[in-house]
Amino acid sequence: MHLAGKLNSKFWAQLVLGLVIVVSSVVLLFDSFLAGHVSTPRAISVYNHPGRSPQNLTVKFDVVLEPRSWQTLSQFVYQVSDPASKGYLKFVNTKEFAADFGAGPTNLKAVTSYFSQFGLRAGSLWADGVVLPVQGTVSQASKALGVSFFQVHVANGYQPQANGPWEIGSSIKPLVVSILGIYPNGSVPYLRRTNDLRRIPSVVAKAQLNQYRRLALTNSPQAGGLKACPAALSNAAKIGALLPSQIASLYGMNSLYRSGDQGQKVTIALPEFAKTTPTPSSSRFTKDLNLFRSCVGSKSKVNYFNVGPGSHDASTASLEEAELDTETALSLAPKATLDIYSAPQAMADQLYLQMVIANRAQVIVGSWGLCEAQMASTDIAVEKLAFAEAAAQGQTVLFASGDSGSEDCYSQGKDPSLSVDDPASQTFVTGVGGLMLDSSAPNGERVWSDVNYGGASGGGTSSIHLQPPFQFGPGVDSQQAVANCHLVALCREVPDVSALAEGFLVYAPKYKWDVLGGTSGAAPVVGAGVSLVISALGHRLGLLAPALYRLAAIGSNSISDVTVGNNDYLNAHHGIFGATPGYDPASGVGFIHFAKLFSSLKNPNIFH
Repeated sequence: MHLAGKLNSKFWAQLVLGLVIVVSSVVLLFDSFLAGHVSTPRAISVYNHPGRSPQNLTVKFDVVLEPRSWQTLSQFVYQVSDPASKGYLKFVNTKEFAADFGAGPTNLKAVTSYFSQFGLRAGSLWADGVVLPVQGTVSQASKALGVSFFQVHVANGYQPQANGPWEIGSSIKPLVVSILGIYPNGSVPYLRRTNDLRRIPSVVAKAQLNQYRRLALTNSPQAGGLKACPAALSNAAKIGALLPSQIASLYGMNSLYRSGDQGQKVTIALPEFAKTTPTPSSSRFTKDLNLFRSCVGSKSKVNYFNVGPGSHDASTASLEEAELDTETALSLAPKATLDIYSAPQAMADQLYLQMVIANRAQVIVGSWGLCEAQMASTDIAVEKLAFAEAAAQGQTVLFASGDSGSEDCYSQGKDPSLSVDDPASQTFVTGVGGLMLDSSAPNGERVWSDVNYGGASGGGTSSIHLQPPFQFGPGVDSQQAVANCHLVALCREVPDVSALAEGFLVYAPKYKWDVLGGTSGAAPVVGAGVSLVISALGHRLGLLAPALYRLAAIGSNSISDVTVGNNDYLNAHHGIFGATPGYDPASGVGFIHFAKLFSSLKNPNIFH
């Protein structure tokens, strides 16, 4: 899904070494996706074929079911997320979600009966009522799903893998979102990091750091209670990186720290597709993470959750991506609990579903994704369901908007057309764009588009999702945004909000002390800030975007507008999405002052 950059070639090179490569493609039908019943995974596949799977081998897979009413679920999410609604913050727990929005007994019986006629056995529904485990033999699954199976190497053994798109009976097709678990090594989109590890030459970085210090970062390196060990101080000066305390000062976090709030009441969940679980193959990650955590004085607790078998990416680049996400979050919310979920790239859907059904985290922050045109419609549909459930449960989901500017597909297929990033474009996700400091800009920041880092803030109009009701206010329906919407109604615009996207100090495997950038840094900045607010308020916030748009519309001082710059990094569209007063599809509503956001949300009367 995403590095806003290039395909993770090292991952695939390792995966296919010595294997027979079979690449097939399937045309994705947009109309079918809108109907919600597509059974066509994007067949970008890599198979190892020692032969067909023995027909008596066991196959296990998960059937993701449609909620009983999308309209009811969507309306509920909008109500609990809107500060002007009477239902604001009245979230449900996972059991209540199953009772109110799960598949329901009638649909469940129909799906169970379909698979049982082939001899397959259904297990117990997941607690949220929308995921049904099924198992049986290769022979039985082949008939039920319309596919044959080959053996592929997964983890320390072999596992059956379907060799084409699944197809189920027409009687239950409208009840099923997707079939997960029959493509353990591929056949779903591979993932990319949002920033593709945007590194900056040290000479440029030093000059840039001096400029940053002249702008808004005159406070002490230890301001607000955040710490930095001598190694962090000296290396930040050498390589041109910012300290956590300096980033915190940009977004009004210091007064929250001084009040004793360091995110101690919050759990932040991070999806990663690298080898981050504490095993010998990922020891570099955990060792470097612990060194950084100790250096900045973070008291955060880190938990690791591994989702399924398969080949996790152990490349240095992907480990550094994971370090950027995690170290930014734990340094800015130094007492928060971090749950790191890792999975092979082919199991992104299962990872998102498990993060949500666990319902441990109040905040979910992601920096991986893919441009919409290269996403399988089934994956988009599963994400939509997972993130709708998260919002209904009060979980705030934030994803980076990508680092290829207004042409998000360019890094994958050299496609310069206007495009945006998924999952940031999902309706129930708050998309986070990137900014850079600029002393000449009002409020001191401009849209991130930096040749030194080789990237720009992802943004534009979705080609899949309609504009949600919460997306309103000055600038939202700009002439350019409307002109570039090709759906039957107004399009979802991305991002919703932005934050700094360069100058992040990390300690990571390849370069050790390093300076990185991209919206992969911006998303955890916002995630950490939101965690501080939630910790101070003492309750969940759910989908954050509706509150941000309302605050921007009333001119709240908790939102600072960005009016300089554009995200047309390739200069292929004449700076089409330039920053303007009010909302724009490059910086969203602007950036957040988190102490003021806390004050605004503490007094909901301002929304009425």
